Amino acid sequence: MPDDLRDPKPVKIRCDACPVMCFIADGKSGACDRYANHAGELVRLDPLTVIQSGAKAVAFLDQGDNAQDWDGDVIQGGRDFVTAVGAGTTYPDYKPAPFIVSQEVEGVDMITVVTEGIFSYCGVKVKIDTDRHIGDERAVVRVDGEAIGHVMTSEYGSKMLSLGGVEHLTGGSKKEGRVTCDALLRLCNREPVEVTIDGGVAMVVEAGKAPIINGVPEKLMRVGCGSATIGMFAKQWHGHVDEVVVVDDHITGVLTEHEAGKGLDMTPSGIRVNGRRSTPGRYFQVADFMVPMVPIGLATGRFGNFMNAELWGRASDAPWATVFPTDPLQIARHPSQLYEMLLEGVLLFLVLWVYSAKPRPAGAVTALFGIGYGCARTFVEFFREPDAHIGYLAGGWLTMGMLLSIPMIILGIAMLVWAYRNDERGVKS
Repeated sequence: MPDDLRDPKPVKIRCDACPVMCFIADGKSGACDRYANHAGELVRLDPLTVIQSGAKAVAFLDQGDNAQDWDGDVIQGGRDFVTAVGAGTTYPDYKPAPFIVSQEVEGVDMITVVTEGIFSYCGVKVKIDTDRHIGDERAVVRVDGEAIGHVMTSEYGSKMLSLGGVEHLTGGSKKEGRVTCDALLRLCNREPVEVTIDGGVAMVVEAGKAPIINGVPEKLMRVGCGSATIGMFAKQWHGHVDEVVVVDDHITGVLTEHEAGKGLDMTPSGIRVNGRRSTPGRYFQVADFMVPMVPIGLATGRFGNFMNAELWGRASDAPWATVFPTDPLQIARHPSQLYEMLLEGVLLFLVLWVYSAKPRPAGAVTALFGIGYGCARTFVEFFREPDAHIGYLAGGWLTMGMLLSIPMIILGIAMLVWAYRNDERGVKS
């Protein structure tokens, strides 16, 4: 059969109603099941709302001085009234104007622009400060018998509820969606909401107030921080014990060294705990882990400066001196960008990498970076042309780069001394 007599191969068409942008074959629908390919034409599967002529519908009436009783007639009641209210958008997108319905009324083009609020995909997390068991993880949370969410894993000593979401708001029954929507609105408006948890408790939750669990208001808060525990109960322990040791997953400490113990004039017991005494030590751990990678970024940036022929050095007769095309004087200069790349980038990276290969006190690697960067930048400033709008600050050699590097060096040295003096990796007595 000649090619020109064969049926053309069905062509897929793209639906761009949402970011998924499905390619839909003839006779098939997209992922949302709202649009389909009908003989090469994109059609909407869910119909619009059509109010037939003569149907009972209340039109928008004038208010105030122009108020009038409704005469039972819809606007332009002699014709069908087409609307897209409730049609919404396609999953998963939210657009300012996703759907437009148009019709002609007495020679005038009338359009209805419809949007679907993003509320249909929203959720609310409820944090409940209690030490009581409220329900197993993944247990269903209900309001008026309808599922609106589930119990999450406890976080920082508090129970957590995950409520709402598209499955409860739009994926279940209409009653489930209405109840979920109403519960979320009330919670967000600081109104009390009574919930029940499958296999757990009945509870009233309200923003800013203690939960009421099985009819009993919660009076005890679960303490999730060792330092807070020391401070809150120091007065009760004082006079009954010589020392209190608190150990949890991110802090270790003793009462007599805590500010609460000092405030009570407790005599130091001499006990030192093998562990990190405060959370800031963990911050330094993260910084020490990341800092050795910083020189790589610095080296890349300085090489970019060289390739862009910017931030060049002072005049030089060195064999490797470079004439930069952007230099109006067209004289040979120090390639100070490469000096910085080698010192701030390559050399500093190697120093930090070797230094951090062995366990160091928290903050020591970060301190060494500050010292190394400050020294490298100060050295290169002797070869770098100062910014034209600033020039030399003093003596024909002091630059702003040097002046800004000095505090970094001093701070780095002070931090290094502090790190080693407060090294808590060993046991002390």
